[in-house]
Amino acid sequence: MNLLSQLVLRTNNLEPLRDFYEKLLAVSFTPEQHDNGPRHYSYQLGDILVELYPTTQKEHTIKKSVKDRLGFAIDNLDDLFDRIDWKYAKTSVFETETGRAMELSDPDGRTVYVEEKRK
Repeated sequence: MNLLSQLVLRTNNLEPLRDFYEKLLAVSFTPEQHDNGPRHYSYQLGDILVELYPTTQKEHTIKKSVKDRLGFAIDNLDDLFDRIDWKYAKTSVFETETGRAMELSDPDGRTVYVEEKRK
């Protein structure tokens, strides 16, 4: 059995990224620091440990044509509208074969696809 167990996002915008994902997922990340390592945030999202780590601009170089993309299934897209800052919206809500969805852009420019599945 192969399962994703950890997702680490590195950023030079730690606090805005934490705020974005807390509002997107309606969760609270826990601040952590291991020994002399950097202060970072983590949240156990089901079976996946999501961690947000600070990095320097030099370490955080991403080719403009290649960006990470994340996807989340959420319970209620309308509830998301009350939590998220609309400056992050890349698209308006659209219908899919299985529900409603939209694309956001996190503070680092990653595309974040969110979909509410039909019940």
